[in-house]
Amino acid sequence: MSDLFDTVRELKQDIFRNIVYIRPDSFSDLHDNEPNAENIARNAVSNVIDAGAGIPLEFHYMTAIQYPFETDHFMASRYSDGTFPVWYGSLEQETTLYETIHHMMKEEMKIENIKSIPVITRERIIYHVYCNGILIDLSKKTKFFPKLISEDYLETQKIGKQLYQQGFPGLLAYSARYPNGTNANIFKSEILFDPKPYTKLIYQLYCVFRPHPNSNSGNIRTLIPVLSVH
Repeated sequence: MSDLFDTVRELKQDIFRNIVYIRPDSFSDLHDNEPNAENIARNAVSNVIDAGAGIPLEFHYMTAIQYPFETDHFMASRYSDGTFPVWYGSLEQETTLYETIHHMMKEEMKIENIKSIPVITRERIIYHVYCNGILIDLSKKTKFFPKLISEDYLETQKIGKQLYQQGFPGLLAYSARYPNGTNANIFKSEILFDPKPYTKLIYQLYCVFRPHPNSNSGNIRTLIPVLSVH
């Protein structure tokens, strides 16, 4: 395990934070290799948006940075077992698109009445958030520690908890969703600054049904994502 933590990286740059789009008059519901994912990421052209006159900076700070650290219920994720906060961002815009598409499709497939919903529309927004901190760098460790990108989060949750308890501000990790992408997993909000709205996104998930390989087993439901940038 000591070899896993032997690399650090000083990060002084904007990183991408992709979250549910919250209108300034509402703070409700701020929670977070698929078909067509490559085309979606490739076609999502950067399109800077106006922060909006009259919107207080406190709104952007709470929305883009502080919420995961102040919510009453921390979410279990790849690097948290749910007992402590982790703020997730990506060093590349494409990485954050792949990551959100994967997790969104996974969650939407749990909807009971999805068969009766032809199109699911979700609004999201990407922020630029400046990060200034020294992070444990795991981004080049997957060859020797393949569990870093496993679908079983048990080992990565242990890693996150150990680093959190030891007071590290965060870590960098190879993306399990986008080749050569890097995610920033932040434990301390003090190293995050200056949130700026960057791009607004609309995700539309089309529910289609395809024949099961076993012709006697009916159809398989599949979500096909389509993304537009505004």
